Amino acid sequence: MAFIFHKTEMEGLLIIEPHMYPDERGLYKKCYEKNVFAENGITCTFTETSDLYSTKGALRGLHYQTEQSQAKLIHVVAGAFLLRLIVIMN
Repeated sequence: MAFIFHKTEMEGLLIIEPHMYPDERGLYKKCYEKNVFAENGITCTFTETSDLYSTKGALRGLHYQTEQSQAKLIHVVAGAFLLRLIVIMN
């Protein structure tokens, strides 16, 4: 399955289904491919990657950044992800 890009009501926020290839050996999953992302308007440079495992009900935050802001690529491996955004405009 190729990447699937879903637009949301918020400009710049996409839901991306990863490229996955299951077979008898297991599962191959690709979460990022520079050229495919660029074809879909994502041209930022991701400078780091992290894995985070949370217990049920954990609350995590993405922090407001004014300088050296970072694009966020979030993977939900199992369970659910509830996103709440606060838009701060001048």
